[in-house]
Amino acid sequence: MVHLCPWPILVVCLLFPVAYIATHKPKLLLPSGEMSRPSRNDLIQERSVLYLVQTEDGLTSTMRDALPDDALCISWKRPSPPCTFLPNSTWTEGRNALLLLAKSVPQKYTYYTFLDDDVTFTRQQYKQWQDFLFQYRPAVGTPFVPGHVWHAPPLPGVSVQTTKFFDAVMNAFHIDIVNGGLLLPYYDGEDDVSWWRSQICVVVLANILYPDQILQFNNLTISNKVHRQYPKEKFPRQSSQATCQAHFFKSKQTQSPSFSWDLEVVQNATAVDPPLSPLHLPVAPDAMLLGAFNFSSPFWRRTRAVLQSPLTLSS
Repeated sequence: MVHLCPWPILVVCLLFPVAYIATHKPKLLLPSGEMSRPSRNDLIQERSVLYLVQTEDGLTSTMRDALPDDALCISWKRPSPPCTFLPNSTWTEGRNALLLLAKSVPQKYTYYTFLDDDVTFTRQQYKQWQDFLFQYRPAVGTPFVPGHVWHAPPLPGVSVQTTKFFDAVMNAFHIDIVNGGLLLPYYDGEDDVSWWRSQICVVVLANILYPDQILQFNNLTISNKVHRQYPKEKFPRQSSQATCQAHFFKSKQTQSPSFSWDLEVVQNATAVDPPLSPLHLPVAPDAMLLGAFNFSSPFWRRTRAVLQSPLTLSS
């Protein structure tokens, strides 16, 4: 599969205006890539969310009006200002470009929500999504996607529960994860095999690094009705999990036994009570576990290279 916009020349591709979309009113980045600085520059704005939207040809007016906080967007099919144009990019490349754009913005946010442009809320809205994030402080937050075979079914009478799986269509990541350089960026080295694999590796790695900190908001449900043609695996769960874990660890003996795609385990969940709302995550990755990672593997080398890719924003 030929990628027309590989990361080493990302700087050439990002030559279209980028918008930093505040509530109902776009705020354009300056040609230098800098933005009018907030009054508390480089400080986390409490209860703030940055929405990172991947779109075919620009944000719809409906989504633009609905977003309650700031946003960045990328289009992949045609130039659609104020979105950044990343032509013929894969899903993984688009998500990573959004991550780099988000990290280039002086303003820091408590949560970064990635979502596709075809997300439709079928129960609740963005306000309730943000209330959930700031009340429960997950490492990774996900809405419930009815009908998805891998999503944990809601426990009766429970509004928030732990989960192992989270579909890529809409995820929120805490700033500690965005800055940590472990769970993100996405690995794009196997996009020619399947675009699902990058997300599955994030899911598996999240369960290794942040067990019991992946939370599903049962009272907020979404759907996405647009399904496009792209490389997919016929049996992605078992094959991708094994491949991802082989990327992470030094040997099979050190691979985490705590994660399984068995349906009973995937759907095993517990109810969650609100924490004391610390600004940072309550539990960081275990140092001994990190010592078992093979950071010289192609997976880790590639994700580090993505984080170090130059990103030049110009009009």
